[in-house]
Amino acid sequence: MHGLDRERDNGYSLTAAWQRLILLTGQRPGEVLAMEWSKIEMGKREGWWTVRMSKNGDPIRAALSSQSVACLRELAKWSRERHEEVERNMEGRRERREFSKFVFPAGARARSRTTVGADGAAQKAYEDRHMSAMLHKACERIRENAGVDDYNPHDLRRTAGTTMAELGVPRFIIERVLNHTDRTVTSVYDRYSYGKEKMAAVTKLGAYVQKMAKPHRVRDVA
Repeated sequence: MHGLDRERDNGYSLTAAWQRLILLTGQRPGEVLAMEWSKIEMGKREGWWTVRMSKNGDPIRAALSSQSVACLRELAKWSRERHEEVERNMEGRRERREFSKFVFPAGARARSRTTVGADGAAQKAYEDRHMSAMLHKACERIRENAGVDDYNPHDLRRTAGTTMAELGVPRFIIERVLNHTDRTVTSVYDRYSYGKEKMAAVTKLGAYVQKMAKPHRVRDVA
């Protein structure tokens, strides 16, 4: 978490928040990267994120602790300010672009697609995409900032599961938090969402991560 603070403070707010949310939610790195604002419900403290739809059309949702919500609110504020700054700088040079639907947009690195206009002429059109480039460099920076040279973003998901187990969360609930597919016969009949249990688990996780991160910041300042 200390390394992620450095990543953010050095101007890389998107990649810092991406990896922070992998740890706090326990979700897959690629799914966090594709997160959309419209699929997030944030209350005063907690929230929910619709990660994807199941094959049966049921929403697969991830619980958001107060730490996750705080991270998203901070990122939303930064993203809005950054978007307005870019659009002001580009005024008169291109058409104004809408605020991205993605929490982690590709921005300037988004590829444009070629379309054919009514007159038959080819033209470039901006295509909103989520971030994908430069992630390798981001991981290298974070490894250096954190002083840990043998991890990758998926390890944060494993750390989330392991930490919840250490905090006494039952393995069955950990699997629900991680959104592992339940292939047992019982799952066909058990339609309960385990929402309260999932929220309680990530709340424990978030509080523990926040508590563990504080001493590192104190030592850094000293």
